[in-house]
Amino acid sequence: MTDAATTGGDGGAKSDESVERPQFSLFGTQLASEGMMVDFLGGLVPGIVFLVGATIALVLPVVSLHAALAGHAPPALHDQLEFVARAVRDTPSTLWLGVFSGLIVFSYMVGHIFYRHDVKEADRSSFRRLVMEKWNEDNASEWPVWRKAAWSRLGVDVFAIVPGLRPRYSVDTDWLEKNLGCSSENDCEFPYEHYNRYLEQRGVGHLLPLVMQGRDRRSKNYVNLLKVRLHYHAPRKVRAIIKNEAHVRLAASTWYVAKLLCIIGMCGFTLTVLSLAFTRADESIYANLGERLGANLFALLAPVTIVAAAVYAWWTIRGFLHYQRMREVFFVLETAFTAFRGREWLLDPPFKVRNVGETARRATEPGG
Repeated sequence: MTDAATTGGDGGAKSDESVERPQFSLFGTQLASEGMMVDFLGGLVPGIVFLVGATIALVLPVVSLHAALAGHAPPALHDQLEFVARAVRDTPSTLWLGVFSGLIVFSYMVGHIFYRHDVKEADRSSFRRLVMEKWNEDNASEWPVWRKAAWSRLGVDVFAIVPGLRPRYSVDTDWLEKNLGCSSENDCEFPYEHYNRYLEQRGVGHLLPLVMQGRDRRSKNYVNLLKVRLHYHAPRKVRAIIKNEAHVRLAASTWYVAKLLCIIGMCGFTLTVLSLAFTRADESIYANLGERLGANLFALLAPVTIVAAAVYAWWTIRGFLHYQRMREVFFVLETAFTAFRGREWLLDPPFKVRNVGETARRATEPGG
């Protein structure tokens, strides 16, 4: 015990014994490895997915188009695979190790571009789908069963891409604020203007003092401030927060990857169609149209498969990303509320919007 004192946000002096000092020898290493998990899931994995998907969608169509322009049939797929296998077998292992390491670094660089995209756009896309599903549910009684199923599968998730095809819908604002934390798409910004109503709806009102209410005072800086203080004062409590952040980053980055892979896949399909159009009507190459299509079958299927997988990923992510981000805010608030019990001054923002620590302290007192 020392005579030094730590001054809290409310001006009161706190002894050093009341502050849980981080164990850098152990937990610092743990936090570093968990921080790598955020970079791995948010950057490296989307980069690998993008490069693999783009390669599959473009390589075979380009080979097919080159063969068509050169006036000969494209090499069979098994011949191409045999060529790759022979190249792998004849190349020194050390060279492949360098190539593999270079690809990992390049994948991380490409994935980091997606990682740095604003999560807000993907979040708003998820918000639109959830709102439209609610609108679909409210109007389902007026629709035939077949139309309800078709619209929920197509209208909500495919036609929603094109603004001109989006229907006019109206969803109760009170429901939006209580279940989605914001009243409109324009208000869909982390950590959400009406998040206090979302918490009230779920019976966790003890966190209300930690929520910035009102658009002029709502700021993600406060949530980030709590993350930093948890890292320093309670490093053992941040594992779930880092895990949630990694999953959000992975989902948002994959959302951007899926959108771009859809475009690349359609380009690959167009190249294959062009190769069929440019193929010479030479009986020595193709006896009939069926043989021509058969020779380019995999060049047609590869980009179509990538587009289908990308649309499925985009469609799935839109269904949960907004909820995942609200869950991320909840974990930060609840972890801070629990970890800083008895040290509520750590909950006070330095810019003194209001003394949330004092309010939280009164809420934890018996009869408070």
